[in-house]
Amino acid sequence: MLGAATGPSKEYGGKHGMITQIGDAAYDAATVAVNAIPGWGQFASGMMSLNKGLSNIFGSTSGMTV
Repeated sequence: MLGAATGPSKEYGGKHGMITQIGDAAYDAATVAVNAIPGWGQFASGMMSLNKGLSNIFGSTSGMTV
């Protein structure tokens, strides 16, 4: 289950999956940047990672939207 949460998103295979992939890369960069802030930043980064993991497990979009 952990591999499903941290692995590549299923949404990348859609017609507009590249848009989703670019958005995910930006989200990952923001997660790392926020993690550099001691205390609340690290908490927020953990919540952002949890959100992405749950989206990968339960799905969030088909990757078909623009």
